[in-house]
Amino acid sequence: MITEVRKRTRKTVFKKGVKPYIGMLLVIFIFSFLDVFYSMGTKEVDSKEEMLDMETVEKKDVDAVEEYIVSMSVFDKVPEFVKTNVVKRLARRVATAHPSVLNSLSSNQEFFENHMGEVLFFLIAGMVVLGVIKFFLTRPFLVGQCRYLMEARFQRNVRIRRIFAPFGDKKFLRVYTTMSRYNLFSILWWLTIVGGFYKYYQYYFVKYILAENPNVKWKQARDLSKAMTDGYKFTIFKTNLSYIYLTLLRYIPFVPLFITTPVRENVSVEMYFWLRKRPDIDRSLFIEKAFDEEAYIDRIEAGENPEDIKPVYLMPDFSISGSSFDENDHYSLRDYIVLFFIFSIFGWIWEFSTSMIDGHAYVSSNNLYGPWIEVYGIFGIIFVAVLCRFKNNNQKFAVATVLLGFIMECLYSFLLVFHNMKMSSKDMSVISAVINRFSFSELFLFIVVGFLCAYIIAPHVKNALDRLGEKKTKVLCRALILLYVIDVIVSAIVYYHK
Repeated sequence: MITEVRKRTRKTVFKKGVKPYIGMLLVIFIFSFLDVFYSMGTKEVDSKEEMLDMETVEKKDVDAVEEYIVSMSVFDKVPEFVKTNVVKRLARRVATAHPSVLNSLSSNQEFFENHMGEVLFFLIAGMVVLGVIKFFLTRPFLVGQCRYLMEARFQRNVRIRRIFAPFGDKKFLRVYTTMSRYNLFSILWWLTIVGGFYKYYQYYFVKYILAENPNVKWKQARDLSKAMTDGYKFTIFKTNLSYIYLTLLRYIPFVPLFITTPVRENVSVEMYFWLRKRPDIDRSLFIEKAFDEEAYIDRIEAGENPEDIKPVYLMPDFSISGSSFDENDHYSLRDYIVLFFIFSIFGWIWEFSTSMIDGHAYVSSNNLYGPWIEVYGIFGIIFVAVLCRFKNNNQKFAVATVLLGFIMECLYSFLLVFHNMKMSSKDMSVISAVINRFSFSELFLFIVVGFLCAYIIAPHVKNALDRLGEKKTKVLCRALILLYVIDVIVSAIVYYHK
């Protein structure tokens, strides 16, 4: 089994061509970057983001936490080399894992300096609580990546939107519930250590079973995975272990992203399909007939025409009412007005929440009194206006989203730096500050927001306004504009008299 799985993985990843390879990398990078699963493929980006996190906290606060941890009695007999290269690094990671938590604690300097033990407790508790919340919020979406990689085994090019297929037709709640139970039981078993290893391999194929059949309940997926792995757990372990050399190459730039991660993810897919063929298990939950066929690359090598290999899946594409993934949308002036205020209000809520958490006080990035920040509204309607022109061309849409996201991140960084530093736009130090502040995570966030604006938010708003009716929509638009104009006038008068 091991030799065959390795050979098929190599074919699927590297022998289908450049376009399928790039699509696979993009999907894996999206999910790993969003913390849906840990990937060494984002190591280079993670190091940059760690540096950015350091810039959002006071160095003296981080040093104080680090010094306290290193001086704990439990580390007295630890060699100095280990203290310097391991303990200090872990201590710094604890201090900067969630900068907002450290900033909140250090806002009371007397408490921070005199109760460092309690500070450390809250830092660790914050890491655990926020980590668990993120884990349960994001992990269920791993089913989408599994679905994409499974289909990539049977066809040359898979549309990226197939990552949403398992969540369509009101199946999201079922998938989320099942994956949440899977994650919960996995965590509980890991508390026993030995049981964690055993159950890890026993539950190995739960997410792939769900990716094929989202209607499967937790106990059904668990029992089927147990049956598939019965007698093969050690084989699965040895198969993964056979790629240990890729882990050793993780320090070579881009190897984790371009080789290690895609190979490891596709190995699991190949093992699923290998053990899926077992005649001694209940196969009633395997609903995709296309998955019973041979792999795409094997069919090509057998002499089949690539044009004739078009798998038909039982699971349809994810659809959104009133919007298409293949057709451009058209919006009227009323749609853009309402979208502008929705994005502006969301921006105000976002900044209000983050400033209250970080500084315990609201610091607005504009001079208006109303619950809106115009820059978010402008960015939002630019995303909608530009990207909706390319929805009928996946390649152009992808390029436009990345370019627009890059431009938005640069503009956003410039506005933040310009506002915070109170500098003239002619000051060259602003440019260097923008470069230093540039964040890959925010760039990626802008790309995701652009996708959501074009495919989900804007179509839903347009549908809601259509249901509301033309008369009521006009009243709504006029009311919003009137309130905004009043806010501008009042803010200008107050500012003038200052």
